[in-house]
Amino acid sequence: LSPRHDRAFTKGVSSTVPVTPSQITYTTRESDLLSSILQLLIEKHPIVIEALPLSGGTDSADLCSAIIKMSLPKSLTMPFIQALMKEEFEKCACKKTSEAQNGLFRDNNAANKFIKTYVNLVGSGFLKDLLKDLVTEVCVKDADVSYEIDPYALMSVAASQPTEDASTSSSPSPRKESSGSSSGSAGSSSANESAGSKSAPSTPKGLEQPASSLLDATTTTTTSSTELNGPGVNPDLLLSKVDAFLKKITSHATVEKMPQGLRMIASFFYDFGKTFYPDGNSYALVGGWLLLRWLNPAIVTPTVHGIFSGKMPTEKTRRNLVLITKVLQIISNGPPFIASESYMSSIVKYATKNYERLYSFFKDIIDLGSSPSKLVKDSDLARASWKELSLVHKALCDHSQAIISRLPTEEAKLSFTNSLELLGSYSSKLWFANCLDPME
Repeated sequence: LSPRHDRAFTKGVSSTVPVTPSQITYTTRESDLLSSILQLLIEKHPIVIEALPLSGGTDSADLCSAIIKMSLPKSLTMPFIQALMKEEFEKCACKKTSEAQNGLFRDNNAANKFIKTYVNLVGSGFLKDLLKDLVTEVCVKDADVSYEIDPYALMSVAASQPTEDASTSSSPSPRKESSGSSSGSAGSSSANESAGSKSAPSTPKGLEQPASSLLDATTTTTTSSTELNGPGVNPDLLLSKVDAFLKKITSHATVEKMPQGLRMIASFFYDFGKTFYPDGNSYALVGGWLLLRWLNPAIVTPTVHGIFSGKMPTEKTRRNLVLITKVLQIISNGPPFIASESYMSSIVKYATKNYERLYSFFKDIIDLGSSPSKLVKDSDLARASWKELSLVHKALCDHSQAIISRLPTEEAKLSFTNSLELLGSYSSKLWFANCLDPME
């Protein structure tokens, strides 16, 4: 033992405040050993990573981040994510039920966690460049403008305004909107509201919006066409904004600037869709991930994603952003497009006219030979912190038996066990860190 470690044995556990994971330090040798163990697991049987505690708050997010960062230098990240995605497709395809298809990539599984972590690490700058100007215009320039096209929502707003003589009002009773249509809720749930179009029957629905009304318009009141398209209903305004978003998103410049890793993930969705659901709409799977899981939540909650730095958008602005994402998702879901309400006819016409434009963009981004962009290297990201290394170390030690039981060969099991012994236990590492005087 070194003199410092020898003194640690004689001193016993320090009476000072216990060391936290972020204060544990790792030598280059220990960091390399951790990386080698992860390489072994990812190369031999990547699914064993699911044995680690990937759920449970900040630590689990940091653990996913550390695994991604540590896999980048050895070019293991994409094969790792691809293997996790394949397992998820296989699980749903084997069940052969509509419920399984509807649950495709909806669960809080390892594939979803690592895709989300990777996208956040490598795609945040691209996301801001893509959406900042568009979202800022909606939040600032059009702050007092409504894109609302649902006449019942407009009547609800009108009914809530004080009038000089309420007794003379003869407006129909406003339709009560479901909570899912509310624009006041923060987070990606707003972007996951009903999307108002039907996808092809054979298309897996796990990444698509439910095939219900765009604006959750469920009313039994018989209303004339004139009333449904009365004063204040202006679909052209909404569609002009959607067109601006669509133009920027589908531009050649966007294809060229999109990080190669994100394009590879999109290609995995398309390829696995073709393999496991040959009669389905694989482009809808690409759009389900790219729009429903990434772009739309960022549009609806721009301050959370660092896209908009001004004051929190008003309720009206949030509603405008939600409406934009709904139309984008309708187009992404693909035909057939169905107008469940008469005021939806203009949206259906626009979607029918523009979905090939969006699908052409999907085709371009999965064509990995069409862009000179490179995969993100470890030098492009911050290295895993000591805290992240300690989380990986602790997870490997705490769940070593579960990992060993999942490894496919005796050789892999022995190699993992020997490497972990060379690294040493996490409890010993923590014990030494608590015993040593930080001033020595």
